[in-house]
This record gives sequence, structure tokens and C-alpha cells, in this order.
Amino acid sequence: MKILILVLVAASLSLGLAAADGTNSWPEPASVQFPAGCIVAIPAAPGYLPRAGLVVENRGSEPLRVRLEGRAGLSLNQADLGVVGAGASVTFAHTLPAGRNVLRVRGDSGREIRQVFYVNNHGARTCGRRYAWPIQ
Repeated sequence: MKILILVLVAASLSLGLAAADGTNSWPEPASVQFPAGCIVAIPAAPGYLPRAGLVVENRGSEPLRVRLEGRAGLSLNQADLGVVGAGASVTFAHTLPAGRNVLRVRGDSGREIRQVFYVNNHGARTCGRRYAWPIQ
């Protein structure tokens, strides 16, 4: 009977650890250091969002202006990230806050492309992640 109870306890612990693996089930300790420029202040708790990087690869023949739309609920304003030249690739460090991000590019010809990126919040580990956007 004791062995059965021990097996059930061990199985329960294993199942609980497997379910929590890969999630942000534990809050970040207060002593975690974020790289400079990685977090953006927001009015809601915890008061900041970590940001991931973005790599924009322009495979087209015209330069593209890249913009990140704002999020009114979090007081994040629209950001003009700059121009990516034809055939060029640009890395924007610490650009995409955790959560849903809408990006738009517009070419000189008036062509506009919209892309949505969902950035998972992994605390300080979010800062080392990069999202790639190849544009034809």
C-alpha cells in the first residue's frame, strides 16, 4: 500500500512538472537583470514588458518603410523603425514588446504589407529572442 502511494505521488509530481515545463509559471525574481533597452514601461502591472528583436529582410526591388503600430490599452505609441533598402536585411534590437504586435511596411510604389507577430513573454529571456520577417 505504501509503495502504491509513493508511486501515485511521484506520478503526480512528474505530471505537474511536465505541464509547467516551457511556461512562465514562476514569476521572475526581483534580482533579474534585463539588458539595456530591453524593457518598455507600461501603466499596467508589472509596469514593464520585455522586448524581442526583429529582423526584416527586404527581398524586393524597392526600399520599404517599417512601422510598429501602437497599443492604446498599454499606452504604447506607434514607432517608425526606419527604411530597409532593396535587397537589404536590418536587425532592430529590442523592438517587439511581449504580446500581439502589428507591423506595416510601405514601399515607394504605395504597396503596403501588414504582419502580426505574437511575442511570448519569457521574462529576461525574451530579450535574446529574434523574430524574422522576410518580405518578397
